[in-house]
Amino acid sequence: METLQCDPFFITEAGHVQAYTFSKFFVGKSEEEEKQEAEEMPVLARSSKEPGMGRYTKEDRMKYFDKIYEAEIWSFPDWDGEGGFGVKSGFGSTLHQTVDIRNYLDMIISNYGIKGIIDVPCGDMNWIPHVRAMGNEGFCYFGGDVSQIMIDEQRGKFEHVDNMVFEVVDVVSEGFVGVEKVLECVNRNGGGDVLIFMRHLMFHLTMEENLITLKHIEQSASGFGSDVKYVMLSTYLRSNDNDDDYLLANGHKINLFEWPYCLEDPLHLVKDGDFDLFMGLWRLEPGKSIRRKRNNMARSCE
Repeated sequence: METLQCDPFFITEAGHVQAYTFSKFFVGKSEEEEKQEAEEMPVLARSSKEPGMGRYTKEDRMKYFDKIYEAEIWSFPDWDGEGGFGVKSGFGSTLHQTVDIRNYLDMIISNYGIKGIIDVPCGDMNWIPHVRAMGNEGFCYFGGDVSQIMIDEQRGKFEHVDNMVFEVVDVVSEGFVGVEKVLECVNRNGGGDVLIFMRHLMFHLTMEENLITLKHIEQSASGFGSDVKYVMLSTYLRSNDNDDDYLLANGHKINLFEWPYCLEDPLHLVKDGDFDLFMGLWRLEPGKSIRRKRNNMARSCE
């Protein structure tokens, strides 16, 4: 498919150019203000196949996802929530859609003796406080998100809760900056292993950005005193949109077992609400990759 040059409100799909307008971005704005907003917004169409696209910067991602939350693009009612309040991080963050993953996460934390979790992105924190293990005495939580708006909101919401820390984190450009705080917390409370929990993040990153993210995950096993022992990642099994053009806010269905990611078999593969959507658990070891060999010429895994 020939790749077309896109402006911020168009994406390529099946060889056609389709317009996407997020009207909430421009409610009550004058024509000049709308034009300025459009020029300042990061490009919505992102594809590793487009020459010269490269990677977006931390500032691009911060600005984009702040806009998502400000405009309530991902807002959705959560009828199972306390008082019927909605979520800001999408339908996948409702209590209804997280029944499976809450139970599995609690089981994994208990069975593997996890004492701390690095949750990136933490989003609006609608569901994870309902994981039973989060209430364990001395359990440590680090919430990271590229959106300053989300981090400020969670800091205010949980400021009186012990052993919870929130920081702006852009895993692509910086790795796991700031997570030393959760490791210090774990050590203060008797020590133990730490889990990186990365739900749905990679669906909103390009192929190149995801490969960098995987490298940062593997490197975390050698750093931080080797306390980071496990990682949970989202993946599809039947779908494979790894190298497709996609709308950033919607994400794309990546399959971590297919090229170019080629992840090895996980310790566990657990259902995560939707059909074909799963989370895998991998053990991290210093100097060892969680990926199989890949053949870039054949675009396949070996």
